[in-house]
Amino acid sequence: MKTLSGNSISGDILKKLWLQRLPQQVQVVLTISTEPLDNLSIMADKILETYTSSVIAEVSNRELPPRINPSESSTDWDRKFNELRHDMMQEINKMQKRTFYPRNRNRSKNRPRSSSRKSNTEGLCYYHNRFAEKARKCTKPCTFQSSSEN
Repeated sequence: MKTLSGNSISGDILKKLWLQRLPQQVQVVLTISTEPLDNLSIMADKILETYTSSVIAEVSNRELPPRINPSESSTDWDRKFNELRHDMMQEINKMQKRTFYPRNRNRSKNRPRSSSRKSNTEGLCYYHNRFAEKARKCTKPCTFQSSSEN
């Protein structure tokens, strides 16, 4: 922090900011010290090394808990709880259905074949049925007659 701040922040402000980021048990000891910040950082390391508790992280919640309305009876709370539980179960079921029954995005399986692929009842081959006079190929049997032959 000291390197990042350069000379733009005073030592006292930097010390306060640094102390706020330490666990509370270390803050209690170091707050009363008048040592320079470099010495305090060494002391903080030693305190944390000797701290034998299994505290890994400390969480502080500064929000006040919601107030309970004394006029609401336990049956009202039960009803609200059951409504929320029911809504939650419906959402879980929806999610499970989406997971186990995904929509089939390949709709080509359900499409009927195009008329060009069906056999022609007029006796034309695929090429003449599709391209008429512009056909470059012809398969037998084919009853196509070009307009130039008429």
